[in-house]
Amino acid sequence: MYKVEPIVPADIPTEAQKVMLSFNSITSIPAGVFSHLALCKSLQTDQNKISLVDQEAFVGLESLRFLGMESNQLSFLRPDTFAGLYSLSSIHLSFNFFSVIPYGMLRGPPGLTELHLESNPISNIQAVAFNHLPLLKQIYLFNTSLTTLDSDLFTELPRPLQLHLSFGTMDNQWNCSSLCWLKSEEQQGMILLQQPPACAGDKNWRSLKCPNPGEVISFPQFKWHGKVPNWRTFFFRQSLVRKTEQHICCSNKTMMFFACGVVGPVWHEANSCLSNLHQEATGWACSVVSFCWGRALRYTTRGFKSRRKLSLEQLVSLGWMLYCLY
Repeated sequence: MYKVEPIVPADIPTEAQKVMLSFNSITSIPAGVFSHLALCKSLQTDQNKISLVDQEAFVGLESLRFLGMESNQLSFLRPDTFAGLYSLSSIHLSFNFFSVIPYGMLRGPPGLTELHLESNPISNIQAVAFNHLPLLKQIYLFNTSLTTLDSDLFTELPRPLQLHLSFGTMDNQWNCSSLCWLKSEEQQGMILLQQPPACAGDKNWRSLKCPNPGEVISFPQFKWHGKVPNWRTFFFRQSLVRKTEQHICCSNKTMMFFACGVVGPVWHEANSCLSNLHQEATGWACSVVSFCWGRALRYTTRGFKSRRKLSLEQLVSLGWMLYCLY
């Protein structure tokens, strides 16, 4: 046990594998102060008054596996502070004053598997904050100011992922209605919740009802004889448009159209389904895609049926159709 105040001692033996600097009055960690501790596997600087950590404070700690910095006065860390800590698997940053977790703050240790951020006034975690942490399996986020989590926050992390969002009476007031994506991943076994989140108001996580995944609507199979219906009569019938916008465009941002039609004597009057169109779209994009698909289908089939060269407008429409498909 090394006790000094208010600075990190410079006479720590080079062969030390476990360094404990807890319960001191250390206020900062300067650059290179641990550079001679290549064999150190555990470093504990908790229960101090540390508010400033130099970007190169941990240079030289090549064997470090555990870093404890909880119960200090940290409100930020410079980007790449943990760079070069290739053996680091666990970081404890709880009971500090972090309010935002930005991209770059945690970048560096590729072998990190456990991250403690609980008991901080965190109100925002940037969607890419956990990128470049390919082995991170456990994240502690209870007793913070978070009320929701971005659905893209954990996309780069391995599955199953353990999330600790509640612990005893130390709960966040989660807006559970915005966490339906999390409930879906929990039901699929992709995310493991050690305790169900405490929902704000009178809602309960286990009884929370989320909208069903987007329904796939199959359009009726029209048999066209001779005359090809235009895009207005097929794609913009009010009943179909209302169903499409309600169940497709607004559910998981996924749109599926099944277009059936005739391409004329080119395929000997075939009148079965041409293909299916799968496009991601939201809002007005649904109408745009259905418009260009229907218009292209109308003009290209008209050209095929009449056995004449396609006009410029028909060629443009054909290009629109290919664009929508691919």
